[in-house]
Amino acid sequence: MHISFEPTQGLFHLQNKHMSYVIQLIQNAYPAHVYWGRPIRSGQLAFFRRGQCFSFDRSL
Repeated sequence: MHISFEPTQGLFHLQNKHMSYVIQLIQNAYPAHVYWGRPIRSGQLAFFRRGQCFSFDRSL
C-alpha cells in the first residue's frame, strides 16, 4: 500500500491497485473522510478542496 501526503491541503492518500482512500486534516487537527473507492491518481487530489469532506463531528 502506498501512502502520500499533500501538505497544502492536508490530504492523506492511501492507495493500492484496487482502491483509494483520502483523509483530510481539518483545522490541522481533525481527520475527516473525503473519498473511498476506485483508484485515483495523486494528481487528481487537487479536485478535493478544503471543506469538501465528511466528519463524524458535526461541529466541523
